[in-house]
Amino acid sequence: MKKLKQLSLATALTFMLATGAFAGTIDTPAVQPPPPPPPDSSSSVATPGDMETPGVTQGPGLASDSVTEVALSLLQSVLSVF
Repeated sequence: MKKLKQLSLATALTFMLATGAFAGTIDTPAVQPPPPPPPDSSSSVATPGDMETPGVTQGPGLASDSVTEVALSLLQSVLSVF
């Protein structure tokens, strides 16, 4: 009787977990993106992927790229041990 109870519970659990797999994908219509704003003739044109941050300059108080790269590679090597 105990084996039948375990089999019933395992079957019920399997059916409960499997219902999500058979649910399928619900397709929704895509929302049209808003049109891009007209180009402003007074602003400077930046290259794609470039972001201007006014007021922030590279100085002695800020970390340089090489120090950041060394710190990230050290962190990556320490994490690869675990």
